[in-house]
Amino acid sequence: MNILVIGASSVDVIAHSNSRILAQHETNGTVKFRHGGAARNITELLARLDIASKLLTAVGNDTAGTALLSALQQMGIDTQLSIAVPDTPTAANVHIMDLEGDIYTSVTGACLAYRLTPQIIENSLSDEVDIVLADSTLDLATLKYIAFQATVPKKIFEPVSYFEWTDIVELLPQFDIIKLSKFQAERLRGGMITSVADAKDCAKYLLNEKNLQTVFIILDEYGSIAANSQEVVHVPAFQSKSFAKPGAEHAYTAAIVYGLQNNLTFYQTALFAQACYALALDLPQGEMEFFTLQKISDILHDSTKIDVEHAEKTESTRNKTPRNEEEFLDIT
Repeated sequence: MNILVIGASSVDVIAHSNSRILAQHETNGTVKFRHGGAARNITELLARLDIASKLLTAVGNDTAGTALLSALQQMGIDTQLSIAVPDTPTAANVHIMDLEGDIYTSVTGACLAYRLTPQIIENSLSDEVDIVLADSTLDLATLKYIAFQATVPKKIFEPVSYFEWTDIVELLPQFDIIKLSKFQAERLRGGMITSVADAKDCAKYLLNEKNLQTVFIILDEYGSIAANSQEVVHVPAFQSKSFAKPGAEHAYTAAIVYGLQNNLTFYQTALFAQACYALALDLPQGEMEFFTLQKISDILHDSTKIDVEHAEKTESTRNKTPRNEEEFLDIT
């Protein structure tokens, strides 16, 4: 499959505090520089799943942008379609991590993905592209072009955490697959999700009332829901140090692409995606070197990793093991 990922890339400054963070006080810790952005992250995660992809992003015409693209090229990711914007710095974000390794606060700089115009997208598409994966940092006109005019077998939409739904709902049915966080699904539905049953009802609402084709909803401690016109499946969470972390959702999306690439069943894809999400949750923010198929396989084959404590009893009992042994063992 030829996969084109379109959207954000950035330089992330990640500061880990060694003690409790107090307002208007300095604290000792470590500061690291990492490359980020939804689209960029997904291409790296795909590479670590042994899946080739192309990245169409916008960076500044500076050393930071050159280094970002060069690092991706060294991982085997094709960045030839990406653009360098003259007289503009590469997007940068700052993440402050607390003592437990969770994000305390973030400051996000201006994303350059809005510079990816419909004309650039049109020139980048070819008859050979099988999957287009677009994140929501793109300009509305560009998203509309991808939704209504781009002709590719599969379109996947990746909404970022701070994404606003205004003026975009009409585009969603044009995408074959959409992955949502619990918060995003709640906003689309207009109601809270407090159980697996609520999540299933939400998924059915999004399919029937919002006309979504296929939706994956990450439910944090309750695992995730995958739904299309044929079935609605629930996969419990795997045990992790935390149940939500920016960037872990990108691993879930990369796993959906892995399922398409490897012809996994719908249930297998959701199960594999949940395992990828669990592994990403346990990795330090911005560090993907240990995101490997072997570690994902270890999670899938360790039944003690399933977190039945937070899953609803009926759901955790039904899903404590995969539907059949063959369906489970053939994922990786």
